[in-house]
Amino acid sequence: MTWLALYPRALGDAWEQLPAPVRACHDACPRLSAEGPFVVERSRSWLARVALFAGGMPAAGEDIPLRLEVYAERDSQRWERRFGAFVMTTIQRLLPDGRMSEQRGPLELLFWVTADGGAIHYRPAGLRLCLGPLRIPLPSWLGPRVEARAWREPGDHRMSVRVVMALPLLGEVISYGGPLAPLVGGSPPEVSG
Repeated sequence: MTWLALYPRALGDAWEQLPAPVRACHDACPRLSAEGPFVVERSRSWLARVALFAGGMPAAGEDIPLRLEVYAERDSQRWERRFGAFVMTTIQRLLPDGRMSEQRGPLELLFWVTADGGAIHYRPAGLRLCLGPLRIPLPSWLGPRVEARAWREPGDHRMSVRVVMALPLLGEVISYGGPLAPLVGGSPPEVSG
């Protein structure tokens, strides 16, 4: 039996229907690299700024060079995102019930990950506190709500990404996104015609 990478396992038959750039930026078997210019927008509320500082989120800006490195293991992937000098690392796993977990520090966000209309969609599906191997479910109103989408714009060789995070009582506090091109041999692929 052949071992499948995390996203082909999570999406099943829908995986093959995704555009090539979207598959290329999610198929870490055993590793992938991608880069592109991102825009990060943050809420101007002082309370949101305090929460974002405490949560260790990237600074606002345009044309921030994003470098994505994904490392696959047998049952997980480590996603390292470099927004310029700022690094944000998470661990993604597929749960037995079909949800995807993404852990950063002691907080684990749960998602339903689906493919529809040529895009991967991440929809919130729970929140847990991680203490070693112990997972404690938390009420969803207590923590961040993250939604994301990855797709390909018509005629583009890159994958586009948009991630939006909201916090209880504060609403949307940060969003980031932009195009990502998978690196082949250390550089973006050639664009044809």
